[in-house]
This record gives sequence, C-alpha cells and structure tokens, in this order.
Amino acid sequence: MGAAPPVEGADHGEHGTSGAAGCGNCGEEFAEASVLSGLAGGKLSREALQLYAAQYYKHVEAFPKHLRVLAARTEGPLQGLIRENLAEEESPTGQHPKLWRDFAGGRGVGEDDITCCPALPGTKAVVQRFREICGDRPVAEAVAALYAYEAQVPEIATTKIDGLKRFYGVTQPEGLAYFEVHEERTRRTVRRGAAGWKSMRAAMRKRF
Repeated sequence: MGAAPPVEGADHGEHGTSGAAGCGNCGEEFAEASVLSGLAGGKLSREALQLYAAQYYKHVEAFPKHLRVLAARTEGPLQGLIRENLAEEESPTGQHPKLWRDFAGGRGVGEDDITCCPALPGTKAVVQRFREICGDRPVAEAVAALYAYEAQVPEIATTKIDGLKRFYGVTQPEGLAYFEVHEERTRRTVRRGAAGWKSMRAAMRKRF
C-alpha cells in the first residue's frame, strides 16, 4: 500500500534490473525508493517492473491477515476502524489481491509467476515485520505504526499512477485500479484512523 514507512521496508520494490516474470534472478535485494524514482522518471525496466509485481503481491496478499489479527486484539470503536479497513481490503467489488493480480497480469506476470516466484529476503522481512507488529506489539504501538504507514499510501499511489501512465502506457482501468483505490480509499481510512487514534489516546490517559 510507502517511500519511507514507519515499518522499515513496508512498501517495497527492487533495485535496477532483475529477472523476468519467472524470477530468473530472485536473489537480488530491492528497495521501494528505486521503484518510486524509476516509475516517476520512466527508468524502471520492464523486467524490474515484472519482478516488483510478483514480489509485492506477497505483501498485498498477507496484509488482510495482519489486519484480522490486529482487529481481534482491539475492541470498541477502534476495532470498528480496523474492521472497516479490512472490509475495504476484501471488498467483493475489488479485493485488493485480485486488483494487484490484474495489474501484474497487464505487465506480463501470470498467476504461475506470482505463485512460483520465491520471496526475496526483503519480501519475507516485510511480511514478517507486519505480522510481528499486528500480532505481538502493544495495541497502541501497532495501531500507531499502521496509521503512519497508511498515511503515506495516497501520495505514493498518485506518484505510481502518474509514472505508469506517462512512461509505461498503462491506461487500462484494470491496470490502475489497485493504485486508484489506494489513492482514494486510503485517504478516508487515514481520516477515520486519525480520529480513532485520538480517541484511543484520550481513553488511555484516563485509564493510566
């Protein structure tokens, strides 16, 4: 869903050129900054964009699971906010993993490429970090990290949409839907999350 998220490497891509969709060079490390700058300037190779599409899906697929774990640890209005976010991730009209697969398919990355490409160490670290934050850290810390992460998503989505349109000829609705959803819906989530976070801090002050 960021160039510099509070969770290190939370939104991610790859360095330079790499293997094709079949991940012929999946041992290469990657960083979101190179993806953003590459997309913004049209300098990301077709192969690197394919690898990004295959790798990032693993984070997209795992993210709803992290939200579900965090929701189970919360209660009241805060739980409602987390569940609203989860509902958007799993919306029947646009499940985020499906939207990402549509984007990847338009870049020449098939279902087999996504499922068979092994996760890079950086990808594994991202998924594990979110799992640890949402499942093990104090609820207040987990919610704060999630809110800070989500707050960066709309601007990053806008940058990616612009680059994909200008330099990669991506104009089909299915190729942009994932990013457009995050450009708009995440803004609403962030606004709701800000209000919920303030309420939670006020409640914590009363308790302690």
